[in-house]
Amino acid sequence: MLRFHLPCAAALIQLILAGSGLQPALAQQPAEKQSSGPPPQSEGVPRTLTPQDYPAWNISNDAQTLITEALKGGDYQYVENTLAKLIEQNPNSPQLLTFLARVFFLDNKPLNCAIALKKAEKLGPLKESEQFTLALCYVILKRLDWAADEFERLAHSYPGNALYPYWQGRIAYDNYAYAEAVARFNKALRLDPEMVRAYDNLGLCYEGMSDNQRAVENYERAVTLNRSKSPSSPWPPLNYGMLLLKQGSLEQAEPLLQEAARLGPGLAQARCQLGVLLAKQERHADAIAELQKAAELDPSYPQPHLTLAHVYRRLGEKGKAEAELAAFQKLKQAQEDQDKQTGATPPGEKRPK
Repeated sequence: MLRFHLPCAAALIQLILAGSGLQPALAQQPAEKQSSGPPPQSEGVPRTLTPQDYPAWNISNDAQTLITEALKGGDYQYVENTLAKLIEQNPNSPQLLTFLARVFFLDNKPLNCAIALKKAEKLGPLKESEQFTLALCYVILKRLDWAADEFERLAHSYPGNALYPYWQGRIAYDNYAYAEAVARFNKALRLDPEMVRAYDNLGLCYEGMSDNQRAVENYERAVTLNRSKSPSSPWPPLNYGMLLLKQGSLEQAEPLLQEAARLGPGLAQARCQLGVLLAKQERHADAIAELQKAAELDPSYPQPHLTLAHVYRRLGEKGKAEAELAAFQKLKQAQEDQDKQTGATPPGEKRPK
């Protein structure tokens, strides 16, 4: 039976480069830094999964009905298994492979998604949306060099789409290439002058370059534009609020962090930063509530536990402080271990061309 579940990025290399003679270069992983925006998982695949020409495919009506119902119910594993069996029967169907890739992406399996797309690419050129999804998979897998190549091809093939220079800027920012990132985001804004996240990321770049005046100008532009959009994003007020928080401007930061928490009720970072602010204001009960909510929203997120440890220490609750510090250290180590595994590259291999 066709198998797509693999333990780490190394397996992706083995599958997509089989017989190519190419070897992937080692990639330097940037240190942890302020997030440059929403994760790639939030875009890349249309929410309507069923392809328009789906009924014309060589699939029985019963199978089509079962797949459609499983998708509606969110039973991605059933759909993945069913499509894998259909691909075994028809291995030269790029439609089945790209359909399977969509499901993998929504099921938070970027490695499997990339494998399916690379298999489909061997049968024929990928569509623009499929190539974009492949690039996002590489971003999630922390293969920024591979992602950069895909976005360069997309930007060349579709020069009027602001999304591609934007993502090139995201990659440059993550590699600490702030000047290059600024150029990419400005290019995106020339194509789309109201691209909120390009202004937001310009703010991050200038902040990284210690040019806080320009950072504030771009954050303010992002926040203002963001309020006119529907839906609005929590990221511009969050990033601006974090800069003000670092500068000690707590009164200015609070409404922005409250706005971020309101716009992103499931965003752990917004709750955490609001908790940090409340802790600085010695509003301990409110801070604890926000930090506990952040930890609940994202159980793998270390930062809320560290701030909770500080708060409990101030309150003289030594046992709780030690427990939160231990939780922080455990999650931080797990995060570092996962980053190493995700970015692992077998010796002597090159990236695909």
